[in-house]
Amino acid sequence: MFHWLLLGLSSNREIREMRGISLPPKKGPPMITSFSFSANNAFLSNFWPSYIQLEGMHFKTVEHAYQAMKTVDQTERHAVANCDTP
Repeated sequence: MFHWLLLGLSSNREIREMRGISLPPKKGPPMITSFSFSANNAFLSNFWPSYIQLEGMHFKTVEHAYQAMKTVDQTERHAVANCDTP
């Protein structure tokens, strides 16, 4: 795969087209290739301050809840819930 990168090919589609492999046309809406959590989209971030209640615990952000659910140890879950940042 490294040698394809040297040629400046960035996707499997470009590699297949170069090798003569026909591909069906892309269907559906265009894919989002970049996204920013700034300005109007900031509230979509897992780090956006929001009140989350899960399994009887309260979390500052969705990310706090997500990280806390990675363990079954209640002490660790409480430690994550009380962190300033997840």
